[in-house]
Amino acid sequence: MSLMSLHNLRVMRDRRAVVNEVSLTMEAGSLTGLIGPNGAGKSTLMQAALGLIPAMGEITLAGHALPDLGREARARQVAYLPQERDIGWPISVELLVSLGRTPHRRGALGPADHTAITAALTEMDLLPFRHRPATDLSGGERARVLIARALAQEAPLLIADEPTAGLDPAHQIGLMETFQRLARAGRGVLVSLHDLSLAARFCDRLIVMQDGRAVADGPPDAVLTAPLLRAVYGIDAHIARDASGLIVTPKGRAT
Repeated sequence: MSLMSLHNLRVMRDRRAVVNEVSLTMEAGSLTGLIGPNGAGKSTLMQAALGLIPAMGEITLAGHALPDLGREARARQVAYLPQERDIGWPISVELLVSLGRTPHRRGALGPADHTAITAALTEMDLLPFRHRPATDLSGGERARVLIARALAQEAPLLIADEPTAGLDPAHQIGLMETFQRLARAGRGVLVSLHDLSLAARFCDRLIVMQDGRAVADGPPDAVLTAPLLRAVYGIDAHIARDASGLIVTPKGRAT
């Protein structure tokens, strides 16, 4: 089932196309990695797909044209985790995570809300912090709180922009395992990543962005090749496979 479709998406800034004629479909059950160097257009693509910035082209969400959906309807269909990790108020971790339930409620939190909040806190290893002010936590812990808020939203599609940034290796792997479980349960996850090893190991599909265009789209084995990494990233890499899957280790700048 198609959760989101983009057709010829284009974003202009200062008369330059920073996202240029990108088309893609997000299906239920897919963990899709959006990769590419800094400035390739990954974050802009995500923001445009959600209607957060002006864009040209066609965007559909759950079969509906995006402009036809109000904010609440959009929030029931897609959860978004931006790069920014700012938390402006010293509210408790549990209260902040509960904000993810806003699209589903009309008053006080109900049993389904509490179940979703506790599940998200558990998934992100945050139960010991549930009553602490979120602003008292470390940067990595705050990142996990915001991820938990997105998980509590329980939207069919989750779009996450560099969610592993600031997390220690164990929590990076744990988060990708969470995304993998969500996809296997029938949700869709679109995640931008800079760690090519995480992308190779956990994603079932990779979309490579370069200069605003999608230059490759397919399974990791087909996408993460030495020529592509040299052309897109300017690096030489060691590419291998073991029992856990594909391994991509940058060796140095291409010469």
